[in-house]
Amino acid sequence: MSANPNGILTWNIDEIARALKIGEKDVLSYFTDGRRVSFILELRLAYEVIKGRLAPSEGAGYDLLDSAGRKWEVRSITKGGIYFCPS
Repeated sequence: MSANPNGILTWNIDEIARALKIGEKDVLSYFTDGRRVSFILELRLAYEVIKGRLAPSEGAGYDLLDSAGRKWEVRSITKGGIYFCPS
């Protein structure tokens, strides 16, 4: 794994709406608000992009650990993408 992981996460809005028993508009609203979706996003980034795991606690100074033990902080979610960097 390089120090600059790259990946694209996709979300199936219809499947999420059915699983949560809410409308697709609600899914879109929830999943485009970084404050709400950040924990789910961190899980997917940890497992799918950097092949690592979450930090051991919410109080850690970082969000994720990659497979080489490097610490990562998820910084922001925008329409242009997700930006994260080593802590």
